Amino acid sequence: MRSIVLIIVLLGAGFLVLEHLTPHSSVTVAAAERDAPSTVDMSGAKRLFCSYVSLSQAYDPAVGDLYTDTANITYTRRYPSGTVSELSTTGAELKRLLPAAAAAARAKQLVEIFTHVTYQAQSDGTVLITATRWASGSYTAPYSMQVKLVHGEWKIVEEVVLSLPPLSGSGTP
Repeated sequence: MRSIVLIIVLLGAGFLVLEHLTPHSSVTVAAAERDAPSTVDMSGAKRLFCSYVSLSQAYDPAVGDLYTDTANITYTRRYPSGTVSELSTTGAELKRLLPAAAAAARAKQLVEIFTHVTYQAQSDGTVLITATRWASGSYTAPYSMQVKLVHGEWKIVEEVVLSLPPLSGSGTP
């Protein structure tokens, strides 16, 4: 039985999540194209997301190649105590960290499922991909990724991840 893996790397202060989507879950792809500028080819953004899933499925650090070096990646973690930690990094730093993170993720076999995935073209030529993110059976949270055509290739230029640790004492700082 094959798993589809979606990688999210949460950096610093105990953040490390590389998780997978089981074949029993579904991803709904609903394109919000009716207001899309005619110059944006939504199929490229969809292919990028599919590549993201395929590379992640194999815990392949090459998923980092889908990010521009200057991509803005923000991870916000909200603890049950009310404490909020926010970490930001770049695509270049993410690429450097992915080999170790992928190995750790494989060992932990954490689960992450994206549902209600939508694609919406923006006026600046980027495509905003949004989803509801379910992580390790403990919470759901909003997720977004912004992609853009860069030198003829679709790349991730921004990613925003919200993490909500479980209510048990193990998730509090």
